Order: sequence, then structure tokens, then C-alpha cells
Amino acid sequence: MPKSGNLDTARGRVSQMLVATRNILKQLCPMLPTGYANNDVALVSPPGVDVIMHNSYLDKDRSKRTLTSYIKKQGGLPPDGPDGKGRPFVMSEFGASTYLNNAYHGGKYINPVLEKIHAWNIPNRWAEIMEAGGVGGSIYKLTETAMNSSPADSQNEGGGGCGILTGDGKPKLAAWEVRRIWRDFTLEARGADLLITFPRPYAARDCILTITPVNGKPLRFELDDFTPRSTRAIPLKTLGLANAPEGWRWRMDFTTHSGLIGAAAGAWPAKLEEQDFLALIAKRSTAPFLTELFDTEVLTIDGKPAPRASAQMTDAQGVIPIILRKRNGVVYLTIISREDPNNTPLKKGITLDIAFKGKVEKVDDITGQPLPEVVDATPTDKGMRLKNLQAARIPSRSSPRSKKPFMVPVYRITPSDITTP
Repeated sequence: MPKSGNLDTARGRVSQMLVATRNILKQLCPMLPTGYANNDVALVSPPGVDVIMHNSYLDKDRSKRTLTSYIKKQGGLPPDGPDGKGRPFVMSEFGASTYLNNAYHGGKYINPVLEKIHAWNIPNRWAEIMEAGGVGGSIYKLTETAMNSSPADSQNEGGGGCGILTGDGKPKLAAWEVRRIWRDFTLEARGADLLITFPRPYAARDCILTITPVNGKPLRFELDDFTPRSTRAIPLKTLGLANAPEGWRWRMDFTTHSGLIGAAAGAWPAKLEEQDFLALIAKRSTAPFLTELFDTEVLTIDGKPAPRASAQMTDAQGVIPIILRKRNGVVYLTIISREDPNNTPLKKGITLDIAFKGKVEKVDDITGQPLPEVVDATPTDKGMRLKNLQAARIPSRSSPRSKKPFMVPVYRITPSDITTP
């Protein structure tokens, strides 16, 4: 039974069911770890269950306690656990999303700006899981729900657009982040050498590296095993890459754990890998604006690196202003209000002081093209004061979206030395 004595009857019965199921499974397969994936922060996992699991634990956007304190409550930290070392924590659902992708019911497109924010959430949520002592898990949904679902569908409550792929299998911006986080090998040219890094805590065997120079033929190399968390340097000349100035694409095939097959792939330099990913994005209807937003970093309105969760950027007006800055200095601003949208989907009359200067224009939230609406912008010592802005009312988590379609307000600030895209 759970160690907490104040559980209600329903949770008590769940705990009894878990213990009984665990006992049956352990007789059939003693080495199989057991865990209970759920979304209940009050239920304490019974001590006999091997792994602590939770669906989409978002300590800053949803829950009232930090992830570390939740893991501790569940007996996941020393001196709890069967051997006094705690129990592993695994995220068991798509906790990387704060369910922002869908602004309103039955939208034809996923909003590119909200898609970018969703992608930004991926590495932040993963870092929180790791830093809290988690062992991993799932932090994304693979595909989105069809965008023209009925109003009753969960897609219209925000969760359906959280996939890293569209419903027909095309990659979204979040797929780029997942690929970089979970790739089993990384390759980079440094000086006269190719550095190959294997970051996993186990060995990689039967390694076959295939390198295809741009406009060249594939080159195949059988490599020695990689020990856990190791890096190896191979002269580029040995691999025939000393004269491949345009770069190359690579694939590493390998095995782990008594023959489990694995593969990793990428390209060098980084710009070539970005181009390859954008070529996949180009097949989507929103490709022009997605491509424009691809290289943006998320900042606060005072130009500082954004905190890990959008909720932490809520200002005194109760809105969340988010800056997306491109490498060339062009800035996009969107504002979100976590409110019920069905009286009116837009919150108006917002004033922001931002640490950026340039030409300000409102743009279409799907295409990124300028709109005729004039933005009230006044220069200040540190940047500009923008008045009469609008915020999109998009409720938190899985609350119902607006029943009426509307345009998410997006503003572009272009520095004077840059030509408007």
C-alpha cells in the first residue's frame, strides 16, 4: 500500500490494483521494470513499483511544486527507494508542450509563430527533466490530430497540435530540436580531424560510418567499437575529406545491448544540415514563414535570454510577450494572454517597452507578410514604446480554444540597416 495514509478511496483502490498487477508481472518477468503513467500529482506510487512516471509534468505552467519536489514526494530520491537510492523518474507523455499550437477551433494551418514556441519548449523541458534527476522518457507527441476536427475533439483544446510531425508526416520545427537532443552520435570537423562523439552511457558496436560528400559518392568505413561517453579523432585525410569544401552528409549504423540496431545521421557543416531540414519544411503550406522563423532565438522584451517557460515571462498586465530574434537582427513579437477566448479572442490596449529599435509593422500570422495596420511606436532611450498592441487569448494547457477563427497578433521590428524580407 502507499506510504501516505491520507489517500481517498479511489486512489487507495488504484494503489491496490497497481500492487496486485506488479506482483503478477514480476512472477512472469522478474526483470521487467514496472511503472504507472498517470496525470495525478496527489497519488503516491506504491513502494513496490520500480519507476515513477508522470504525464506532462509542467512545474511552471501547470503544477504548484517543482519537479524535484514531486520526485521526492514519490520516493524517487535518497534515502527512499528499495535500496535507499531513490527510484527512477520517467516522463511518460508530451510534457514539452504548453499546448499553444492551436489558437482556435478547426484551424486550417498550424500557426508558425506558435509552432516555433512549441519547438523552443522541447529542449527546455528536457533539461528540466534531466536536472531534476530524471532518467528520460517521452517529451513529445509524434503526430498532430487532424486540424479540421470537430469542435469536441481534443485538438481544439490545444493538445492535438503538439506533434513533432504534421498529420500527414511532414516535420515541424520541433522535430529539429528532438533530432539534436536524442541523436546518438555527433560529427564535426575540427582542424585537420573529424571528431566523432558518442554520448551514451553504454557501448556502441559494429559501427559503420557512411559519408557522402556534396556532389560526391558515398564512402563507407568500418570503425572500432565506441566506449561509453567517448570521442574519437580521425584525420580528414584518412577519410578522403580533406578536399570536400562544401561539406558532407553522414550516417552511422551501429548496435548496442546484445545486437539492438541503432542509427544516427546528419551533415557537416551545420549550415548544410539546416538546409537539409528546411528542404523538408519546404513541402508544407506555411513554409515561407516557418523558414523565416527557423533560426530565431527566444528572448524577453528587454533583450535577455528567455526563461525556460513562457509562464515566467508574464508581465504586470497579465500577458506573455515573446520575442523571436533572427540571426540577422530582425525581431518578431507576439503576445499571449492565458484567458478564456470566447467573449473575444483578442486582448487589446497593451503597452510594451522593448529593447529593440527599427521599423515596426504588423504581419500576417500565417504568411509573415505585412498588413496595412499602423503600429503606434515611440523611440525611447533603450528601444521603443509600443502602444495599443493586441494579445491572442489562448488558454493554458488543454482548455477549449476560441470557437471563432482569428489572427494571432504578430509584429515585426526591422533594424534600419536591414532590408525588410
